[in-house]
Amino acid sequence: MNNCLNYNYFDEAYFQDGSKRGTAYVNYRDGARDSKIFEGIALAIREVFQPKRVLDVGCATGAIVRRLNHLGCEAHGIDVSSWAVQNAEHANVRLASADQLPYPDNFFDLVISCHSMEHLPISVFDRSLSEICRVNSKFQFHLLPMIGTPPYDGDAEAVREALRKDPTHQQLHSKEWWIQRFEALGCIRTE
Repeated sequence: MNNCLNYNYFDEAYFQDGSKRGTAYVNYRDGARDSKIFEGIALAIREVFQPKRVLDVGCATGAIVRRLNHLGCEAHGIDVSSWAVQNAEHANVRLASADQLPYPDNFFDLVISCHSMEHLPISVFDRSLSEICRVNSKFQFHLLPMIGTPPYDGDAEAVREALRKDPTHQQLHSKEWWIQRFEALGCIRTE
């Protein structure tokens, strides 16, 4: 994809038959709806962060958004995929890009992402991180491939090559690189 903003790439084929788009997804819609992993993520988020209002950036169909709302958190999600938003699991899922978040400053006490930050094109990357920090008042939690840490350890270039089977994987960096980017925006690392 080379830094372009072709959000049409994240269509039904991307999610439902990933072999057409370089992803491992097969029937994402139903799989996400029944996912024990997403259920576990939602439960851990509620227990660890105890948020009142959460934003899930790149939420796809909003499986985590739905679960968090069922757990008593006011959860919202955004995604650039028209198909994902049309198939949303919750009414709080909106079509939007991370570089133009449609929320006021400090609106959320937690902003999360689950394997979406690596898809940000370089052309919107810095603005997206700034926007995530702008709408956040307290915590951020991001699940993403960090080169050099399990399960993304081993030869860095081989790991990147494997991850680039999905051509939308553009931000494939080390843990230290990610920490430096967020710290440059004023975020403070917590253990």
